[in-house]
Amino acid sequence: MRTKRNVFHHLPAKIVSLVFAVLLFYAQRYSAFEERYVMIPLSARLPETLIPASPLPEKVRVGIRGREEDIYALLPEDLSVYVDLSSHTVPGRYTVPIHLDRGESALGVEAEFSIEPSQITVELVEKLSKSLQVIPDVAGSPPPGYEVVQMLVIPSSVEVEGPRDVIEGVTQIRTERIDLSSRTEDASLTVRLVRPAPSVRIPGGDVVEVRVLVRERIIHQTFEKVPLVAVDLSPSLEMEGLPEEGSVTIQGPYSTMEGLAPQDVHLVVDCGEVEEPGEYVLEVRPIVPQEVVVLDFSPRQVGVRVRFRESPATGVVSEEGE
Repeated sequence: MRTKRNVFHHLPAKIVSLVFAVLLFYAQRYSAFEERYVMIPLSARLPETLIPASPLPEKVRVGIRGREEDIYALLPEDLSVYVDLSSHTVPGRYTVPIHLDRGESALGVEAEFSIEPSQITVELVEKLSKSLQVIPDVAGSPPPGYEVVQMLVIPSSVEVEGPRDVIEGVTQIRTERIDLSSRTEDASLTVRLVRPAPSVRIPGGDVVEVRVLVRERIIHQTFEKVPLVAVDLSPSLEMEGLPEEGSVTIQGPYSTMEGLAPQDVHLVVDCGEVEEPGEYVLEVRPIVPQEVVVLDFSPRQVGVRVRFRESPATGVVSEEGE
């Protein structure tokens, strides 16, 4: 009986000491924990016919408390947060909690999690889905001598969804600004779409490809008073009736045409087959720089008379005419 009395001797004090020891143990353990915070994208599970009237927060703050080696082994990609509105089928305002899901790699980690904010209020309105034509928003023009000949958008239209009262009358969606002021070559650009309103969603993604086809401008120009020149005429012969001038209409790239001078364009009459005096109808041939195309020229033929050349000293015809 004496031993039994010793066990229960000062029992209240012993119980207090035990509780204090347990609390001290957990306090020391808890104080050894680290805490970190990460921003996690917020997703929403929505009913088929409703959509938020205004955008939800893009991210929420998640606190992670635990041993240092555990909490810093977790990546933001191991966690996901969401709100579940799928059970609400009538337009209205709803306050719902934010849920946390851990990926497989985070399931074995001992840690405490907190979410800020822990809940949000969402207004659900009637949803409308429709296809909108994509319009590139172009600024500026290519440098002088160049022009945009074609612009392709891939895809040419996109599906969007949003509040009915916001997109019911919308038929087009524009891209971000595309600057063409320095474009001299073809380009394939990846650009984002500009949503008609923040509450409008683009389920298939907000990026499109814009192909810009740029060509050097083709210039047309007519040169008047181009001298006609007879070539390959025998020195013993001379020609009468050859017109002094003609005209040539040409086209070519801007860079070539810009530096072209009248003396670079010629009209020649080929006399290589003229061997004796007489009357001839000869073909006229234009001569122009490379990269230039002749569209028209005049005259195309000339009628001339050919005779033996008179000797400057004697005033008589050359030997062939004696």
